[in-house]
Amino acid sequence: MVLLALAAVLTAACDDRPQDRDSPLPHAAAPTADTAQPGSPPAVAGGDLRLEPACKPFIDIEGQIVVGGRPTDLKVDREGGLPKIQTYGWADGLVLVALKTDWIATPRARPEGRLSQVDCRTGARTAVYDEAGADLGNTVVAQDGRHLYFSGARGLSMLDTHTARTTLLAVAPGFEPACAAALADPDARARDLPVSLSRAGDRLVFHRGGPCGASGQWTAQQLELRGPTSGVLGTVPNTTAVHRPHPVSTLVGDKSNTLWLGDAGRCDEPGVQDPATTGAIWRSDNGGAQWKRVPVSDAKSGPMATAAKTIWTDLAKPGHLLVYGARCTSGDSVRGGSAFRSEDRGATWKLLEIPRVVEPATVGQNILGVRPKGGSLDRLFIWTQQGLFRTRNGGETWFPVADDADDHPGAAPSEPPRYAQIDGFIFRATDDGMVRRERATRRIDRLFPPPEK
Repeated sequence: MVLLALAAVLTAACDDRPQDRDSPLPHAAAPTADTAQPGSPPAVAGGDLRLEPACKPFIDIEGQIVVGGRPTDLKVDREGGLPKIQTYGWADGLVLVALKTDWIATPRARPEGRLSQVDCRTGARTAVYDEAGADLGNTVVAQDGRHLYFSGARGLSMLDTHTARTTLLAVAPGFEPACAAALADPDARARDLPVSLSRAGDRLVFHRGGPCGASGQWTAQQLELRGPTSGVLGTVPNTTAVHRPHPVSTLVGDKSNTLWLGDAGRCDEPGVQDPATTGAIWRSDNGGAQWKRVPVSDAKSGPMATAAKTIWTDLAKPGHLLVYGARCTSGDSVRGGSAFRSEDRGATWKLLEIPRVVEPATVGQNILGVRPKGGSLDRLFIWTQQGLFRTRNGGETWFPVADDADDHPGAAPSEPPRYAQIDGFIFRATDDGMVRRERATRRIDRLFPPPEK
């Protein structure tokens, strides 16, 4: 089993410190036109990628790309699996066509690296762009309908479809030696896959990853290429930077005006791995100005195996906390899904005792969800693989809850608390940190993750 080995190359996802950087190279390169430009400009200049495609080419059972019942001279290499076809609108009777690799699937089809113009009426093809190792199918169209953000062999790239010129926007790093060795390719690089463009056009979301997860599964981190709000992102040199968002999963306040925060993000494999603080939560006693890492660990069972997805405080008992750790899957195995209690503001913790019928996961308790009733941490519901249970004494005894019970709370909770009010300030957990808004001035400040020292 190949362990996740992107830490030194991709920003670490499970470090003790929250990870958050706006950085230049090696994560982002100043836009520079490549010198080698295979292919040629399309036969029809001034096309628009935003148009509805004039036809829908498909791949037949022989691997031939067919349009309007006529085979083109494009044939798919079926080694490693059959890819999908991506069609872009272009002009009257014309489309642009590329093959789209499914990077999550195993085995993975090799990226074909070719963008072609196809005549819907005759099947005639004209080469537009060709780059070995590029993926011209997983793309995002720029707001002008002319530029195309794509996954180049060297990193995140942009293609001007009117001139067939490309710009390298961000350099994808090489893999850790352990992962590269497992891939039998010491020069293997991470893959940058564009995902979406903000409405203002100033933020391009992309996933940077590779097959370095457990058993060679695809794992990636979500990044953003940020730039000015005017013009087309990436067309002006030295105006972009790569940023890694840091989601905050849960935020609560207590009667002592203390803030408690957890930063568990996406953690399933295959998939995107968000920054997270494994085995700990965060506490602030001064309105978010400073944060202290609070380890969550039971003296007998050990630390929380994942990051905190949900935190609750007892409305009647100051200092009493309940933390539910994220439940992360990798194939058939499960990690986390455990709940911990503290009665001394996080100084000590005890693993929540759960019904014996609940089989433990590979690592953790595999609880599907936890919810207190009436603000009391003594009265809890827990959702498990074996059903729903309740306790009225903090987990010392449990009782099953029938599906038709009058007090059945419904489905397992999916949204943890993410809001707090303290001393005229409103605090909110977001998909990129925690922000504070002052009621009087409506000023908004981003307070988490804290800046690196």
